[in-house]
Amino acid sequence: MTLDLLPNSPSQTAAPTMHTPTSFKSSDSDNDTHIMASTNKTVRVEQASASKPPFLITGQIMPEALQGWEMSCMQFFLHKEVKDDEKVKKVAWGMQDTIIQDWYLNNQEELEELSFREFIAVVHNYWLPTDWADAVHRKILASVQGSHSFSEWAIDIQSQNTLLHDTISHLSDPAFIIPKADPTVLACWVNDF
Repeated sequence: MTLDLLPNSPSQTAAPTMHTPTSFKSSDSDNDTHIMASTNKTVRVEQASASKPPFLITGQIMPEALQGWEMSCMQFFLHKEVKDDEKVKKVAWGMQDTIIQDWYLNNQEELEELSFREFIAVVHNYWLPTDWADAVHRKILASVQGSHSFSEWAIDIQSQNTLLHDTISHLSDPAFIIPKADPTVLACWVNDF
């Protein structure tokens, strides 16, 4: 789902000081994707318990952190039996970066009309680099086992592939792995070049 939520975008605000998070439009695309840049930290997820809403703590937003926040939100919804039309409202303020909060505040009415899945798609489209899914996909396809055990390497690839759920870059199991009839034999991995 694509929403035009740009009239009050962070790219139209005054330049922040050096140590605060800043956002900017991706220079290599006409797409209005924004990237959070922080001089020294990556965003992280905190959640006191499954019955409390999670926090996305200030820093550079990465797909792994957004996925962690999304999963924590879903766990919170399950434990608190949050109704579908209340989900976005219950967790959106857990995004602690002031620039994201400003974006949310300026677009709150439109964003709160979305389902949680649609909201997450908008957050991905707005705050991650335009080609993030392609970059993860290329990293998976270029991966080599190297000095890692097969199991460790396979788990790493599968973990990276989970970041791509709900994207066209996601590698589905049949294209990703050839299962063996004998469960004691390791599966054969294939590239989908």
